Amino acid sequence: LSRSGIAAAVAAAPRLLCADVEKNLAKRVAELGELGISRSQIARLIPLARQSFRSSSLATNLGFWLPVLGAFENVLMALKANGAILGSDVEKVVKPNLALLQQCGIHVCDFPHTRLPTVLCRPPNHVQEAVARIGEFGVPQYSPVFRNALVPFAYQNKEKLAAKIGVLEMFGWSEDDLSMTMRKGPVVMNMSVERLRKNVEFLTRDVKLETRYIARRPIMISYSLERRLLPRHRLLRFLSAKGLLDGELDFYSAVALTEKKFLDKFVHSCKCSIADPANAYASSFVGDVL
Repeated sequence: LSRSGIAAAVAAAPRLLCADVEKNLAKRVAELGELGISRSQIARLIPLARQSFRSSSLATNLGFWLPVLGAFENVLMALKANGAILGSDVEKVVKPNLALLQQCGIHVCDFPHTRLPTVLCRPPNHVQEAVARIGEFGVPQYSPVFRNALVPFAYQNKEKLAAKIGVLEMFGWSEDDLSMTMRKGPVVMNMSVERLRKNVEFLTRDVKLETRYIARRPIMISYSLERRLLPRHRLLRFLSAKGLLDGELDFYSAVALTEKKFLDKFVHSCKCSIADPANAYASSFVGDVL
């Protein structure tokens, strides 16, 4: 390790300095070497493995994850997203979860490297409950949406998920609306309760969108309120008041555009003075009301 590497490793896991060199650290390095891991790779692994580097199961666990994730670089990527994967019990936790996913028709190659361990390292009963709960919403197990839903549903406890579903119900979401939302955009379950509440409240009360409309386009809920939904809504309202919008505007079509395409369509091509819409849009970012 370089000096900066040592600093990073100790900052991540201070107790590495307490480990016995010959009985612990040197053994771990030797065991990884037997797996074919080079010294330079080990140096990159140590700060990410943290306390797991001191564990006698390190080589066994890494030997399991290498073929599952496909390459050492993928293991490093997974560790950056979830530093606990090398400390998870492979036999009691990871393998039962992997078997459950396979029963659902899900293969490891279907998951991004950074997301698969998040599911596999959760307690098996949590993953089983997640599979059952997602099924209640009518999401087919073999669909990509099912895989996307597994991460938030397996990672969060029942109480957090119930709180988020409660927010949607508070704004009039029916069972059909909830099922539609989960089938089309389970990503909303990754949001905090407060952010979810604010975004749904804005779309419902300020933009005055119907619940069914939002439920069919749940990705809209995940957009940033401050940087996307609010400023675009204010600009569109400004243009509408000036009579500068052609025909009936679909709100989702406007907020789903990239920033460049949105500016080209609603600001740069505006028939009035460019300063008016541009200033109206810019003012939204600092909280001015049109």
